[in-house]
Amino acid sequence: MLVMLDQWYLLKHRWKKIILKIVELGGEVSFEQLRKEMNIAQSSLAYILNILRKKGILEAKARGRFKISYLTPLIFLNKEYITNGIAYFGLLGLKMERPKPEYKIAIDQLEKIGYKVRKKVIATALKAIQSWNEEVLNDVEWFLLKENQLFNPKDAETALKQKVLYLAKNYPLIIDVTSGPRTAALALFKISSEHCIPTIYIREDTKQIIWIKHPDEILKDILP
Repeated sequence: MLVMLDQWYLLKHRWKKIILKIVELGGEVSFEQLRKEMNIAQSSLAYILNILRKKGILEAKARGRFKISYLTPLIFLNKEYITNGIAYFGLLGLKMERPKPEYKIAIDQLEKIGYKVRKKVIATALKAIQSWNEEVLNDVEWFLLKENQLFNPKDAETALKQKVLYLAKNYPLIIDVTSGPRTAALALFKISSEHCIPTIYIREDTKQIIWIKHPDEILKDILP
């Protein structure tokens, strides 16, 4: 993803317009639809798309379709697409004195401000899940880690990175670094910073969303 974003600055204006049109159309589009939308000659469009594919910015799909290689962060330009559903990646720590898992609060707050969460992935250890019993949601995808992975920064980053980048590739992704061991949260923050992924933190006393990196801020940085 870093290669894609770094190369954005070097792309010609016309190429950027094509990428933004693909984003406008949901991140994936057929060659013929894009040709009609852009009113561009077939040979010229094929040439540009081939260059963008070689640069790793686009992927060629079956039946003449093309897709943005990483939907996050560019897809956040498409507000309609965001309301159709995002992916959320958070952490679950031990229950302790908490009445409600922090990721539940985060998802509730995100949906209140217009982010419909359709995929929920929670990284945690089995011990943490057991401490919550029935209070945890059944409609989440658990990403189980060993305790030594959660508490070792390098191990945590290695374990989390592959999953996070898979989600960033296929969904508009928001990362939540509120809960779980601090080492795991720091590893997530490092990954999100390096790969331009929107990141939040939930203030526990007020349940307020604190944007560490808002989608608009990221897009402003990479699309001057």
